[in-house]
Amino acid sequence: MAKPCMFCGSERFSYLTKIYFQDYGLVEIKECLGCGLIGPEQFIGTGPIKNAYSKTAYFLSQDTAHAGYRNYIRYDAHRNISEGKVFGKFLKKIKDKGSVLEIGCASGHFLKGLSLSCEWDTSGLDISGFMAKNASADGINIACGMFEEVKINPNSFDAVCMRHVLEHMGQPVYSLEKAKDILKPGGVLLIEIPNGELDIQLFMSRDSIVMSPHNHLYFFKIETIKKMLNKLGFGIINITKRNYLQSLRTIGALPSKRDLYGMNIVNGERKLCKLKKRSVLEYFLNSAGFIGKLIMNRDYEAAFEIKITAENNKR
Repeated sequence: MAKPCMFCGSERFSYLTKIYFQDYGLVEIKECLGCGLIGPEQFIGTGPIKNAYSKTAYFLSQDTAHAGYRNYIRYDAHRNISEGKVFGKFLKKIKDKGSVLEIGCASGHFLKGLSLSCEWDTSGLDISGFMAKNASADGINIACGMFEEVKINPNSFDAVCMRHVLEHMGQPVYSLEKAKDILKPGGVLLIEIPNGELDIQLFMSRDSIVMSPHNHLYFFKIETIKKMLNKLGFGIINITKRNYLQSLRTIGALPSKRDLYGMNIVNGERKLCKLKKRSVLEYFLNSAGFIGKLIMNRDYEAAFEIKITAENNKR
């Protein structure tokens, strides 16, 4: 008998596809007919997830079709800094000073951008020691650890950010509960996730069932994530949807003008530099198959990515 849904407790499911998780095996992906949450039938555990993200190769991958990023720091710096500045301006409107934690912060560039637009204290947590070390070298306060396992005192932060990490977590409901616990009353939660309704369709259109744990474990429909946040005691402030073309730029599959600039190490310091023509060509070629599949199989105006800002309503 299938285990009840971790969110709503329903025992009614629709089985969608199978995934092979590295260091674990073949698992069924199912959709709960009670709340719409889509994820693995079995609990994957922390081991395979740790193995995937703790490897430097995930952020400097030679096989970006299946695993990670070719050079996360180089290609994603400007985009993350820009998005951090935007969120920093939002926080500044709430209060002049506060504390913010980003879960799954990687290189910490989002936090760096945030600190440029407001005077909040910034902290980051990432499972990758490689990324934490790089961020610390850049003057960003980041600890290495798995959010589900790290002990954090309740009511510690005025804001918590989870940008494209919730879908990778083995216990997303518990992670949201913990995020609420470490937020102060009235604190702000920022979530960015793929639109699970389209994300699962794209995944099921692939030719192979082979997929390792550094890809998505859970797929969140808009209504499902809204129900989860409301049930946990969050009041939704704002929901923003990005279409395919906007999302391609966000995830780095389609570079913006700023993304044509990257980060190089010069005399031990990171310097902005314009990418060589060959690098730009490789950037497009590596993304060509992915972009083509999106445009060929989906309405590119559809909402592909969801950004939610919510308030912690606990008193």
